[in-house]
Amino acid sequence: QSCSGIKKIIFVDGWDELKQSFKLRWFALPGQLYSVESSTDIASGNWREVARILGNGDVKEVIDPNASGRVQFYRIRVQQP
Repeated sequence: QSCSGIKKIIFVDGWDELKQSFKLRWFALPGQLYSVESSTDIASGNWREVARILGNGDVKEVIDPNASGRVQFYRIRVQQP
């Protein structure tokens, strides 16, 4: 999906009250290793790895079943080989 020529690469589906989980999707480049992390305090520097995903050129999805429903921050980091 594009907006003014910028390709949307991250889709935040957000909090699922019924499943008590948080879902995040993104376009993952082939052969690229991604680390999805979360934190309840973005300033603390304490991040918990939720998943490690290897890209294949398609949309990847991570569901965090440990999300608490309170304020939670997420980031996707590209891992160095």
